[in-house]
Amino acid sequence: MAPGTAWRIFTGAPIPPGADAVVPQEKVTRDGDTLVLAHPVKAGGDIRLAGEDLTQGEVAVARGTALRPGEIGVLASLGFGAVPVHRRARVAVLTTGNELVEAGAPLGPGRIRDANLPALCAQLAEMGAVALPFPRIPDRPEAVAEALRAATAQADLILTTGGVSVGDHDPVKPALEALGADTVFWMVAQKPGAPLGLWRLDGRPVLGLPGNPVAALLMAELYARPALRQMMGFRHRFRPQGTAGLVDGWRRGRPDGRVHFLRVRLAEGPDGLRATLTGPQGSGVLSSLMRADALAWIEAEQPDVTPGGAVRVILTGQSEDH
Repeated sequence: MAPGTAWRIFTGAPIPPGADAVVPQEKVTRDGDTLVLAHPVKAGGDIRLAGEDLTQGEVAVARGTALRPGEIGVLASLGFGAVPVHRRARVAVLTTGNELVEAGAPLGPGRIRDANLPALCAQLAEMGAVALPFPRIPDRPEAVAEALRAATAQADLILTTGGVSVGDHDPVKPALEALGADTVFWMVAQKPGAPLGLWRLDGRPVLGLPGNPVAALLMAELYARPALRQMMGFRHRFRPQGTAGLVDGWRRGRPDGRVHFLRVRLAEGPDGLRATLTGPQGSGVLSSLMRADALAWIEAEQPDVTPGGAVRVILTGQSEDH
């Protein structure tokens, strides 16, 4: 092309030899064979150079990256119709308890609505796993054992809720022992979540969660989530952490030798992050979990926290891929 001439092309097409700029059609007017430009045109205007997105030899999508719309678009633009991936982990969810009824059922005397099953399934979906909800299981070791046998044939990881402590109606541990499961650990010095266990059954990990809803969801966050991310090939297993000033402080009371996890909400303050308790910290208080975007991690040997005192926080509202 000679200077002062124009050639019509379509969006995304290569420019003709000699051309050094592109002007969108809507920014010009045509007078016969003459184009009238509304504004001066700079060399290189509206031209997308080869390699301006990704350069030769650059890693486009690293191993262990979640394939979101952006990553899939990059791969497609590079000509990849398919790439090898880790499949989503399948997780069986078994809830135990004669007292449980589903959310839409009438609530009779001595009954409790089962918040664990739907909440854990939603949590697993948010983790990127596939939840396999099982029918609610009565508090009988043989019924639990039957469900566990079925779960090992379908799932990569098995979650149970309730029945892992030392009560007369805690059937999960006896059922696992009867099936010959190997105990990895049982009972943890933490609050919430002391009644927590991990077993291996027929090569499958079985994580026995507490029955209290907050404890079950927090232990799934702290224990199941990193394990699932490793199973599914993610590069980062753990949420980001930081330090924040605990606005109202916290009292341990008498020494108990346990790690405590407090539900908090974070905000920027003049001196950095500030953490505010979101409400009562009981293991059945779901509303304070709903309002939280972080956990304050109080070590077992850490004494009472004075108002504004520094605590370690796990940023549960942020992705591991930070």
